[in-house]
Amino acid sequence: METLIELNTTDVEHVVATIWATTIARPVAVHLPPLPAPAEDAVSSAVTIAGDWNGVVVFQCPPVLARTLTGAMFGLPPASVQHVDVEDALGELTNMMAGNIKALLPGTNHLGLPVVALGGPHRVSVPTSAPLHHLGFRCEAQVFTLTIVERTA
Repeated sequence: METLIELNTTDVEHVVATIWATTIARPVAVHLPPLPAPAEDAVSSAVTIAGDWNGVVVFQCPPVLARTLTGAMFGLPPASVQHVDVEDALGELTNMMAGNIKALLPGTNHLGLPVVALGGPHRVSVPTSAPLHHLGFRCEAQVFTLTIVERTA
């Protein structure tokens, strides 16, 4: 399978910054490599993109940041955020990022349903794929990553 388009890093960074500004109302900054390995208890969320281009958008963050982002989305203090709230918020954030990335791709593509993994240890793996981007960002003194992989088979 051949890559249909090269996703520009700046475009992907802009997608994240825009969603954070409009949905979370928290500043976000690019975190330059080296990126830390995900914590054993990281929260992970993934959304597939399928159609003329096939791949997966994966968001990973520490649980403290997951509760902070969830609280910001739902107007809750982070201490009162429940697991179901985190699943809902992180699934929706990942869906928004994947939707905006899908808009950068050529042809007709569709989003799959978000999949969220809480607690750990766990590892996110997308067989028969190649990474296009593995970007780090910083919010509330915590680092999170956004990885975009393309199906290769």
